[in-house]
Amino acid sequence: MKNIENNIIQEYSGVLLSNCNIVLPPTVQLYSVNNLTSGAYNLTFKTASVGAATYTLPQNTTALLICDG
Repeated sequence: MKNIENNIIQEYSGVLLSNCNIVLPPTVQLYSVNNLTSGAYNLTFKTASVGAATYTLPQNTTALLICDG
């Protein structure tokens, strides 16, 4: 897992060799994320909060994610 602190605009590229979980801080924030990866694995965003929703971003896709903490 990778911890993201204050980067609200994020771009991911390269070949994924395993599923990748991006852990966002449990604070109110808007994120712009761009998945430019390749490979047969997923890029998933979540917070460390128990029971929090996750979002899997498809390859070659940009999304705005709203984290409500």
